[in-house]
Parts: sequence; structure tokens; C-alpha cells
Amino acid sequence: MEFIWVTDGAGWRSTLRPLREYFDKADFLMNLEMLKNRCLDKIIKRF
Repeated sequence: MEFIWVTDGAGWRSTLRPLREYFDKADFLMNLEMLKNRCLDKIIKRF
């Protein structure tokens, strides 16, 4: 795991192109709700 991008959700409006490029290549793109639901903990445990 090299990088996890976390967006507040509104980022899809203001940074659509960079997010889209990252989404197409990356393993992990998360939003704040996913962090609240402990998704990051699950990802870290895999590594």
C-alpha cells in the first residue's frame, strides 16, 4: 500500500479529474463516512 486518498465527498465536485485518474489506477479511494465505519482499519490489517 502506497497511498490512500480520502475525500470529504464534496471533492468529487472540485477535484473531479484528479480523483477520476486516481480511481482508475489506485486500490483505495475512501470518503469520510468510510473512515467512520472503520474501513481503513480493515485495509491496514490486510497489509
